[in-house]
Amino acid sequence: MKRTSEEQNRALKGRELSRKFNEVSIFDKEGQYEILKELFDIKEDQKITIRPPFVCNDGKLVHFGNNIYINAFCVFEHATNIYIGDNVRIGPHVVLAATSHAIDSVKRIEGEQIQKEIKIEDNVMIGANSTILGGVTIGTNSVIGAGSVVVKDIPSNVVACGNPCEVIKKID
Repeated sequence: MKRTSEEQNRALKGRELSRKFNEVSIFDKEGQYEILKELFDIKEDQKITIRPPFVCNDGKLVHFGNNIYINAFCVFEHATNIYIGDNVRIGPHVVLAATSHAIDSVKRIEGEQIQKEIKIEDNVMIGANSTILGGVTIGTNSVIGAGSVVVKDIPSNVVACGNPCEVIKKID
């Protein structure tokens, strides 16, 4: 499906707010938080830490739980919902790619995009340099090893890693 002009405008606003966030001094926590409140629908009692630089297309489509930590150089490439549960830790250089493009070259050239939600459940850790593709759910308490490419659902209570990401052990 092609993005509507409203979706394109929200994505541009998200990128502009991301740019502003990245330009605020790391010592100006209040200034950073004010931009994050504008980018996302953050409630006053939510604890969300994002280290710049950070890029997000449409923050209104990102739904955070509480006690979230997102390290530097993360990218949220999306025009659909991303759900991030409570107590989630995301390492540096992680990409959440809920948007992809058509395989058919004509459709791709015409701008057709494929949007699939990403769901990261509670107490998940995602290691550095990982990529989470659209349509994926990562189950509660799971750990994704650094450098992984997650192309399918990961169950709860496991350690998974690799390209493609596979479960390597259960967590007791």
